[in-house]
Amino acid sequence: MSHAQTHVAQDTRAVFAAPKAMGLIYRPFGNGWCAEIKILLLRRAPHSRMFPNMWGPPAGGLEPDQDYSQNPPLREFSYPDVLLEAMVRETREETGLAIPKEHWCHLATDGFHHIDKRPAVATFFYAPCLRGEVRINHESTADGWFSLNGVRSLDERAEIIPGVFQRVEQLFRLLRLF
Repeated sequence: MSHAQTHVAQDTRAVFAAPKAMGLIYRPFGNGWCAEIKILLLRRAPHSRMFPNMWGPPAGGLEPDQDYSQNPPLREFSYPDVLLEAMVRETREETGLAIPKEHWCHLATDGFHHIDKRPAVATFFYAPCLRGEVRINHESTADGWFSLNGVRSLDERAEIIPGVFQRVEQLFRLLRLF
């Protein structure tokens, strides 16, 4: 990481939490027009710092040693590209799925308060997953493919990370599935 990147990272870390990337991965189940689209969610482990035991998409923050150091100098720094690279990395680490960078699309960026009360942003991406088997790591205790009604049920029972249901609903509207 360049001196300028290190300086900016250190200055903003005191005020803002690391930006988060969240990936809504969808897959059709069934054939043809009768196929039902479902979203992959992971149940976070009880030892998770944020949202333990709650369901949510693969997600993670920027890691300066992995996400910033491979990029050009700060004047050429592309924030969306870095977040997208983080999303690809986090998806592979948390699910074992290798979804290429080119398959991901931006859905929305939301502000929220981090666990330590610092302001933060979560950028939601979405991508199709047409093949591959999910293999969760130590950060999760379970995985599942959920219909929109299944995600709504998790939201009604407060078992999903706040704000995720609204973004899943937005994705289904975008895909014109309800």
